[in-house]
Amino acid sequence: MAVPCLLDNLIKLLIERTFIVKPSNFLKNQHTHNVYSYGPPGALLRHNILQEWRRYVLYNNNEETFWVENSKSITAETPSDTRVGVEHYNSSILHRCPENYLVIAKQLSKKLSFSVAHTSVCFDPQRTSGENLSFLESSENTELTVTHFCPSTTIVSSFSDCHRRRLKWWRQYARFPSNFILSDPQQLNVNNETFQLFKVQFHFPWGWDTIETIINWRDYPLQCIKDVLLSGISAQSKIRRSASLPCVIESTAILERAFLAFLLDSFQENIHTYSKSKTRSESKTRSILKLHRRLVPYKIGVSVSGSKVSYLRKMALRIIKDIEDLELQVFHCLDTTNSLEKQYVMFDELGVLLTIVINDTTLESGIIGLRSRDTSLKEPLHVATLKDTILKNIQ
Repeated sequence: MAVPCLLDNLIKLLIERTFIVKPSNFLKNQHTHNVYSYGPPGALLRHNILQEWRRYVLYNNNEETFWVENSKSITAETPSDTRVGVEHYNSSILHRCPENYLVIAKQLSKKLSFSVAHTSVCFDPQRTSGENLSFLESSENTELTVTHFCPSTTIVSSFSDCHRRRLKWWRQYARFPSNFILSDPQQLNVNNETFQLFKVQFHFPWGWDTIETIINWRDYPLQCIKDVLLSGISAQSKIRRSASLPCVIESTAILERAFLAFLLDSFQENIHTYSKSKTRSESKTRSILKLHRRLVPYKIGVSVSGSKVSYLRKMALRIIKDIEDLELQVFHCLDTTNSLEKQYVMFDELGVLLTIVINDTTLESGIIGLRSRDTSLKEPLHVATLKDTILKNIQ
């Protein structure tokens, strides 16, 4: 399948700006499983996506959610196990789900409804990849999973609420929310039983593809511990005969898919026309990543331009320290050999929200320039009001 030009251009930008990093020829010969690794901006973007997902499941969910960690990664039984959207039953739910339920319901004495969230690395040694898609279709994927336990009487409403809220979560970070949709209900057949699922899909250059799957498992994963759950009730009791097990809803997203989906959604190419003379002009294509303010790797950029280089750098370092005290990631360019225009191009390709411009005038008057990524406009303001202005613009 030919990869569309849009994806080619995006991957070229990601490599140039070190979102993803190709290994050297030496490392390629060391039997590495991933053709690509993640550079500083790519690692920060992955971290921010994971943080937003974790914040949602732990603090913005409608019920109590518990975070657990797996001590080891999962090895896929078939190459399709690592891909969201392939109707292949991941048998690991039979091990994780009963164990998590027993720990929380029995030992912590928690009553329904509640959820368990965790991440896990799924590894498939048989997986092979194409040249361009190898950083996405690697042999190693990070699964973001939430398992919801609820009474059988509320499973229908809980399942409906779950897939609606998950679609809303994806769309709130999108530049074009219509790029994210919810599929029609589908069926998953496992051991002669049928389960309903929905998929959150993104409009990739090759078509609609799955980024998250939400499955209604009913009580299937807990059947293996039914006797343990009902151990306190007599076998002849009417209560035991009519008792029902908790039901399970599981949503699983793939971090690598989310990484590419948000980048594609934010990627924009603009044609700028420059006048080289009175009779001649030249057009150039400029790329920009308009990532959501909560996902962008670097919220603030610092640029220096002027002749008093040493003084400008000292002032820039003080400003950077003040911004980092706000726990914001800062990308700075203190090399005055590059023109401001080239620095703006670099900041736009990194998705930097706001760029602070320091020049010789700043040393005399304390006035700096604050450039917006989304409007390309630069407004003057005094350095004393900088922190308040930044907080106002990024929140």
